[in-house]
Amino acid sequence: MEKGAIIYGIDCERCHGPGKQHVVFHMENPEEKTAKFITLYKTLTRKQKMDVCAVCHSGNTLVAQRSVFGFQPGDDLEAYYSQDFTGFGGGNIDVHGNQSAMLEGSNCYRKSENMTCQSCHNTHENIKGNLSLYSQRCINCHKSTSHSKATLAKGSLRTNCIDCHMPKESSKLITFQQAGKDHLSPYRLRSHHIAIYPVINK
Repeated sequence: MEKGAIIYGIDCERCHGPGKQHVVFHMENPEEKTAKFITLYKTLTRKQKMDVCAVCHSGNTLVAQRSVFGFQPGDDLEAYYSQDFTGFGGGNIDVHGNQSAMLEGSNCYRKSENMTCQSCHNTHENIKGNLSLYSQRCINCHKSTSHSKATLAKGSLRTNCIDCHMPKESSKLITFQQAGKDHLSPYRLRSHHIAIYPVINK
């Protein structure tokens, strides 16, 4: 690799694979609108789609067998990582970084044949914090719901499924200390284990 050639962060190639040949072809053939020489996400299997996200979102109990910088969409993630249940967190799924395992443990995922991370997330748009929009994606599958009158009274049935069914939880692994404070504060992240949590019955 050439010095200075690495582009840090999340770029197109993370999800679509090496793009040089794709770019060269389309620069030379601007009239061609069908993507060539690039991995089209919609052509991947469900597992392959989940593996693309899990490269970064599969937690901290994984041991690298080889560098994930070589991972390309369509590869089997198990060829890159192995589980280490004695690692950080003792094998317990922590809310930080392990979104793929949490989602895969959810009934929404297990009872679906095609749910993936992209059922809710679109990497090409920034809707972070838009709970109403995420809730509409829940309702796409859960058209008929049964809730208590207390829940209905809060007016959140169609605008905020997320706070009840994907609540923020404290990471067991990460804390932070605020300036001027003596105690550590929990780092709270959105759980990706979609479930019925006891808090919604209170």
